[in-house]
Amino acid sequence: RLVRNILLTRAYQLDSRAVGGKAAPPEAFARALEKPLSAEQLYDSLLVATGNPPDSDGKIGGLPAKEFRDALVRQFPDLFAADYNATMQQAMFLSNSALFDTLLAPRPGNLSARLLEVPKPAERARMAIRAVLGREPGPDELRESARFLMDRAPEAGTKQLVWALVTSAEFQMTH
Repeated sequence: RLVRNILLTRAYQLDSRAVGGKAAPPEAFARALEKPLSAEQLYDSLLVATGNPPDSDGKIGGLPAKEFRDALVRQFPDLFAADYNATMQQAMFLSNSALFDTLLAPRPGNLSARLLEVPKPAERARMAIRAVLGREPGPDELRESARFLMDRAPEAGTKQLVWALVTSAEFQMTH
């Protein structure tokens, strides 16, 4: 009941975009303020979104979960940076890390594996956006995502779509 009441408050439901042409100052609490997720929040969010909880041995896809967590903390150290500006090292980590790639690889029960069981690209795209961003896709977003999946081999396209979603500003920012 407490969570429901909080979620139904006007303050919780504020949009992060300014209404009208001029943004109100932060102290007016007229809109939600965007800020990057901390490394810990990003780590937990990635595990939930990709369906990769550590196994009983503390591993994700055979790699130690602690190693992945520590790598994220090294790459995303600023808990509450005044101005968010992604670094080259962060981009390279999200693009080239074997640890990060492990989260996207299909394994029994994770998001990529569940998506590959869906034969229609449009439904696979809808399911990916719901799972990662927690919302329904817009018509244009759904059309382009489905087209993206149709133009690629199923496994590669699915991994790339999930990668695009979890590396998006919408996923990595609180708003």
